[in-house]
Amino acid sequence: MSPLRRIRRSAAWWWPLVRLAPGPFWRARFALARSGRPTRVRLRSGAAQLDFEVAGVGDLIGLREVFAEREYELELPRAPERVVDLGANIGAATLRFAARWPTAEILALEPEPRTFARLARNTAPHPHITAERLAAAGRAGQLVVRRGADSLSSSTLPHAGERGSPVRALTLDDLVERCGGRIDLLKFDIEGAEAELLRCARRLGSVSALVGELHEDITGVPNGELAGLLPHSRVELEPLPQPGRALVRAWL
Repeated sequence: MSPLRRIRRSAAWWWPLVRLAPGPFWRARFALARSGRPTRVRLRSGAAQLDFEVAGVGDLIGLREVFAEREYELELPRAPERVVDLGANIGAATLRFAARWPTAEILALEPEPRTFARLARNTAPHPHITAERLAAAGRAGQLVVRRGADSLSSSTLPHAGERGSPVRALTLDDLVERCGGRIDLLKFDIEGAEAELLRCARRLGSVSALVGELHEDITGVPNGELAGLLPHSRVELEPLPQPGRALVRAWL
């Protein structure tokens, strides 16, 4: 492939995200953001304008998935009051939810330390968002988080002897209890930990709606099997481009 064609292909891939920036100045910032240096970018989400600190292509891919590809979009019968974002990364879905439902109380969890630092800065201007450095797992306790090649591929490990950063884990039942007995919307993208999270949960019926990424390629558990655990009246499974991955949406 010629260099010119490669540039055109790259520009076409990024354009659905870049066009959401409010004006030429903010569009130009995306070129700087790809360098890996911390950079502030701004996106339009409906009537809102949302600022993000990003540090590399991984963060930008997360923004593209949420704002351009709209991976976590779903229609709810009423505005949620309690939203939980597991694997919040730098806050792309968190801030998208905040713009869409400005009165919702949102709890955003991210275990990887450097990614969490950006999440905390990105959500600080939003009083209805609480960001905490916590993991989600099938069992509560101490885990180790290991950073992957980019901010989208961090993983949590159950063995304290593993190299990485220690982090406390909560179960889905713990989170339901913390939210007063009901979660109106649960979003998750936790790189394979969803298998044990869902299998061990006893209070899935207290989650009114959920949307999340399933990783059969990591867990070895068929995505359809995990979707079958959900006690919801409507469950949709949408294959994603990466083999073995799917997006699940469910409503009571």
